[in-house]
Amino acid sequence: MARFRKYIKQSGTKNQKLEKIEEFVYIKFMHARDQLLPVRYCDFKRWGIAQAMNMSFHEFKASDTWVLNLKWKHGICSRKVTKVRVFLEEKQKKIHSDG
Repeated sequence: MARFRKYIKQSGTKNQKLEKIEEFVYIKFMHARDQLLPVRYCDFKRWGIAQAMNMSFHEFKASDTWVLNLKWKHGICSRKVTKVRVFLEEKQKKIHSDG
């Protein structure tokens, strides 16, 4: 019972906090990709550390392993973007032809 009170006082267990941070970082990643912004390795770390500080989880370290596991868990891989301009032009043509 004392352990349960401790978890409530700390806003959850360490694993629960890590899950919340991962969820936040993944949502930030998806928003950035929806806007066709490049997302770098350091962005994952920066977002994770910022969220951990907001949650007062000062023991969190956005290590290289943490970022790799996050990317693997969500199927994120680094690729060179080459066809963004073509994609945007096609999207604009479709908007103009529909309107």
